Amino acid sequence: FTHLPHPLCGYYASLLEGIPIRPFKYIFECEGCIYDKQFRQKFVVNNNKKTERPLQVVHPDLCGPMQTTSLDGKKYFISFIDDFTRFIILYFLKEKSRALNVFISYKAYVENHGLHKISTIWTNNDGEYFSKEWIKFCENHKIMHEHTVPYNPQ
Repeated sequence: FTHLPHPLCGYYASLLEGIPIRPFKYIFECEGCIYDKQFRQKFVVNNNKKTERPLQVVHPDLCGPMQTTSLDGKKYFISFIDDFTRFIILYFLKEKSRALNVFISYKAYVENHGLHKISTIWTNNDGEYFSKEWIKFCENHKIMHEHTVPYNPQ
């Protein structure tokens, strides 16, 4: 992500001719410029955790509610990303509580159309994947359920 500075930020202020502007010390930078200058340590990539086959690791992500409802009343969507192939399947939902039923459908679909079974799902810690039903389903089907940090794709 490269942000072009706001026209009145930093050195762009000196390029404006004929427009009265306050002295530089009173011009504050736009929000994008501030974020551009922030520093964050690099995330360590664990090369030992690479997937070796399809469906070894699946990343489900539930999003919503959306501001605009679809024509048939759906406000949420859930995506399933296969870590090995990066293939994505989306399902649209009317209610957040339907996520497990959709996962069961997804699991049946991908396992019946391929040679592999889902081994692990990596979810965020947002809570929609922590119901007793989710945990029991994963245990019954020998699916490991690992968690990542919310709002952090690394």
